[in-house]
This record gives sequence, structure tokens and C-alpha cells, in this order.
Amino acid sequence: MKYIIMQPWGIGDILYITPLIKALNEQNEVIWPVRKEFLWIKDYIDLNFIEYYNGIYDNYPLYTQIPTMYTDELMKREGNFNYIMSSKYEYFGYDSSNWLQLKWKRNISKELKLAEDLGVDIKNDTYIIVNKHCGFPPHTANYINPLTDNRIIYLELIDNYTLLDWGLLLENAKEIHTVNTSILMVLGILNPNIPIHVYPYVGHKDLTIIDDILNYFPKWNKYSL
Repeated sequence: MKYIIMQPWGIGDILYITPLIKALNEQNEVIWPVRKEFLWIKDYIDLNFIEYYNGIYDNYPLYTQIPTMYTDELMKREGNFNYIMSSKYEYFGYDSSNWLQLKWKRNISKELKLAEDLGVDIKNDTYIIVNKHCGFPPHTANYINPLTDNRIIYLELIDNYTLLDWGLLLENAKEIHTVNTSILMVLGILNPNIPIHVYPYVGHKDLTIIDDILNYFPKWNKYSL
């Protein structure tokens, strides 16, 4: 069979469904259009990512569309909807816990270079990481202002680096404060043994929209506004 994946953006969504698409790719031909700004994912995950453009799905009429972008709406119509993220698995009959099988190729030298560029000695410095950004284009959660005597490193978009290049910095932080966004997928797989504080997405009052993700990590600290 030939499949085309309908999930061109949302790096968190892309990471989340990667195990599902890898399973589909084992015995089928799969192409996955993603927006140009996310094509860096090809360097970390071995799937057939191509550049997305408007109308691309119509140009592959022989490919069966995998509508992970819309599974929540499809399941709502069927009266069987619980959560947006887990619906991306459940609609196709998979257990949503399979997302925890997510893996990517780590570039440790690049992760170390990022730390160096930020002036961080991974093993000896004491710092916390704060991520206020979510969505695309990004919104800023200005309500995340942790009180600390430690150095704060803000997770930002930095030229020539990606979210996945923050791995060592995340693993060696004293604690992490983040809005609900794609970094949760990374933290869920790295699973560093440090306090992780999660705040609602901009415009939301609480984290109930991602209970299906957070329930796997009972030690994480969850906040409402």
C-alpha cells in the first residue's frame, strides 16, 4: 500500500505520531509532507519526509491519506472522542501509549556545541530551563516566571539548532519550567530525574486538554491559571 501522512506541522504532533508512522512504514510506502521549517526532522528520524505545499495531497491520488490532523473531529462524529493527541492513535486502532516508543538520532556533538554557544558547562553549571513559547507561529506564556537563585536559560529558536539539540541541556538542568507544547514529547522520552513544571497553553486555564500525555508522568508538577 501507499500512504501519505496528513500532519504537515506541529513538531510536537509530528514527534508524537512518529512511532505510528514507523509501524505503517515497515511494510508500506509512506511519504510525509511537512512544512519547510520542519524539514530538519529528516536528520533525526528515518522516514520519507518531503516538503509540504498547498494542494500536495491532491497530487498523490494513488496514496491513501492518513488524516492524523483531523482524527479528533472524526472520532467526535463517531461519538468516541476523549483527547486530541491520543485520537491520532486510537482512530487507527492503536494504543496511544505507543508514542512512548519515540526515538530519534541524537547528535551529541551538536548538543554540546549548543551548550558551549550558550556559555553552559553541562557537568558543572547549575541552571534551570524555562520555555515560554508554544504553537506556530509562537505564542508566549509570560505567566511563567519561576523564582530561583540559579541561572535561567530560556529555550529559544536559535539558528542552526533544533528542539532536539537541547537534549543534553534538558537532561542536566536543575529543573525545567515549560508551557504545554512540543518539548513535552522530548521530556517524556528523555525522562530526566529532575522537577518538571508544566503550565497551560496560552489561552487555556488548565492542562486537561493533555491529561492523556501528563498521566504518564505523575511526578511532573502541573499548574492551572
